Formats: sequence, structure tokens, C-alpha cells
Amino acid sequence: MVKLIVCVKRKPGMSVQEFHDYWRTKHGPLVKSVPGCRKYIRNTCSATPSAAYERKRRPFDGIAELWFDSLADVDRFLADPEYLAKGEALTNSPSPIIPTCVVCDARRR
Repeated sequence: MVKLIVCVKRKPGMSVQEFHDYWRTKHGPLVKSVPGCRKYIRNTCSATPSAAYERKRRPFDGIAELWFDSLADVDRFLADPEYLAKGEALTNSPSPIIPTCVVCDARRR
């Protein structure tokens, strides 16, 4: 198994609530719609943030975990034409997110 870890940050000007709503209702369903992803978990920061969170002290607003059978499946997922087309449409929407990705080998040693 391979786990793709995606750290996401809201774009400047986006409120915390807008970010959580967008990720839950638009981006999350898009990710789930692409074949090859065995498991998808969204880990969000509190929807009722502390003062420190509002002052942008946290480097990310959430972390997504996407699980795949192989690196080839990750490559197919990220290159899927439907995902890319939908992703581009979402990126051009008023509430995009900024991703940073890391791929981890999730096999037990």
C-alpha cells in the first residue's frame, strides 16, 4: 500500500469556514470520484479555530490521506483526465486550496 499525504492550506482571503465547506462539499467528493483511491480521509483543523489559528500560525488547514495499492495507481490517479478537468474547474472557483504532497510507503516492515 502507498499513502499520499496532502497538506492543504486555504488561499489568502478565504475564511476558515469557507475552506472547510469547500473541502467537504466540493473537493472531497471530486477526490472520491476518481478510480484507484482505496481510502480517503480528511483531517481538518477545528472549524472553531483558536486565536492562534486565525493569526495564521499553523502552516496548514488540514491533511488528507489517500491510500493506493501501488505507486502506479497514484500516478494514474493524478493523471486521470476527468480528475484534472474537474480539478481545474474547482481551482478556478472562488474557493481553491493550496496542496503540498508527500508519498509514503505504507507497507509494514
